[in-house]
Amino acid sequence: MKKYAIITDIHGNIEGLNAILNDIKQKDVDDIFCLGDTIDLGLNSKECIDVLMENNIKTILGNHELYLLRGTDIDKSIEGEEKEHCKWTKSNLTDKEVNFIKSCPLYYKVNISYENNSEKEIILCHYLIKDEKLEQPFEENNLKNDINLWIKYNNPNIIYIIGHLHKNFDANEVNGISGDIIEEIGELSNIEIVESSGCSYDEYVSYMIIEIDRTIKFEKVKVRFDRYKFINKIINTDFPDKKNILKNFYNEEI
Repeated sequence: MKKYAIITDIHGNIEGLNAILNDIKQKDVDDIFCLGDTIDLGLNSKECIDVLMENNIKTILGNHELYLLRGTDIDKSIEGEEKEHCKWTKSNLTDKEVNFIKSCPLYYKVNISYENNSEKEIILCHYLIKDEKLEQPFEENNLKNDINLWIKYNNPNIIYIIGHLHKNFDANEVNGISGDIIEEIGELSNIEIVESSGCSYDEYVSYMIIEIDRTIKFEKVKVRFDRYKFINKIINTDFPDKKNILKNFYNEEI
């Protein structure tokens, strides 16, 4: 049996990340993967990257890491104070963190075999990759609103593990999916979505445990973190786009 812990979208929340890693230590996992977007929004992007490095966590690039490396112009939806916020985050990183980000791949693949000689491939990526050669390689549409993405990436031999979408996601809320079946093609959905490990409307953050034996089991784990400390640091610090970040990502008004 193999057991993996998957974290994603930490977004500078060091309190949330430390709470999750303390919980993972009790799970006897074989490896920890981070699906990107470790930086921006929260105040401790540098500290979060340092923790990933110290714990040898296999980390991939999210869209926010790509903004850091390639500039926010790769995403036309980023403008105004959002651009300034990304610049502010970059100014708080050292060469050590930036070089680590540069070393991160766009995805990881894990191959698994079963006793009946059948095989599957798990692709761990921040979001579905339209074309890895593009400056902005990820699909632009939201899986919740586009059944065609589920059809496009459907493959019985591949499981996609992705982040990016942050909040609680139920595939049965998607028009065209019923009971995990993609109605138009009559196939099981093969995309698993990991909730944000850093952006939360309450005192809990989450991550995923994957157990691989004769079957594959996905478990969402919720962990309590010091939200009061995290939010108060933001409120008491001046930085670009603070009001919008608090409202949209943490449900806090100032």
